[in-house]
Amino acid sequence: MFCIFRQSVVAVVVLAGLSTQIMRPVAVGQSVVFDVPAILPAYLIEVETSATTDTVQMEVPVSLLQNDSKGIELEELLIAVYWSTDANLVCDFHPKTIVTSDIEGTVAVQHSTERNASAGVDANGKYANIVGITGKLQAGGTNRESQSFHRLPEQELLTASGFIKRGTGVYFKFRATTQTTLEGTHGVTISFKVPKSWRAGLLRIDCQLKGKRVGFTSFDSSEFTKNVEFISVVHLNEDVLAYELATNYVQIENRLLDLQRQQQIKKPNRLLGTLESMVDRSPKETDWYKRLVYN
Repeated sequence: MFCIFRQSVVAVVVLAGLSTQIMRPVAVGQSVVFDVPAILPAYLIEVETSATTDTVQMEVPVSLLQNDSKGIELEELLIAVYWSTDANLVCDFHPKTIVTSDIEGTVAVQHSTERNASAGVDANGKYANIVGITGKLQAGGTNRESQSFHRLPEQELLTASGFIKRGTGVYFKFRATTQTTLEGTHGVTISFKVPKSWRAGLLRIDCQLKGKRVGFTSFDSSEFTKNVEFISVVHLNEDVLAYELATNYVQIENRLLDLQRQQQIKKPNRLLGTLESMVDRSPKETDWYKRLVYN
């Protein structure tokens, strides 16, 4: 019975693959790649004097590479930045909320109103041995009113930003327009209040990309969402020891990545073996690196 079920599954997969060869949806996968530096410097800035806290500022560059733009439209990018362990308050961030328009300058608007009025007298008469005579006297007039003025064009959201996690993190939302693109590097700047003894910390950057897969027809088009998380080590600028600790952390993380790659199950050549590996593979076994680093 297991053999029959397994053959049925193989047949369904093969038939599905044959039926989608002509109009196969575009897979996002490696078509869109994110990246964030593993180590970020933080700079002390003088905002206000305090006996217990300092203000540090850092720039977080988030890069987005679109390897294949065919059939994929990028619409919205959401970046959330917050501490992985500590809960330092945000005191400032950039960019702020920005709106834009495709129209430069103002829009000319013109309204016209037309009114028609008429008044008339009708006279009908008949005389003996003479045909009837009908007469009509009418007077008419038209009133036209015209107004012309300029107004600002409608604005579309380009960038939105604000606080998250009770003021200990910031979100940034970028939207693609006819004049801008989401591909490239998006640099965000954040200032945090930290204790006087602060030298380094772990910063978490969550990225969410929304877009659309465009097919041959409207029935083939569909929306997609891709989520990627990063951990970056932030160290106080010119602090040599803190930088060395950050470098050691990144080296250990790379070793864990290599260990995970070595333990991954290699993809068999046969389709049946691939299906069995997909069924037997446990998510906990493959996501141990993610749970170890991010949790």
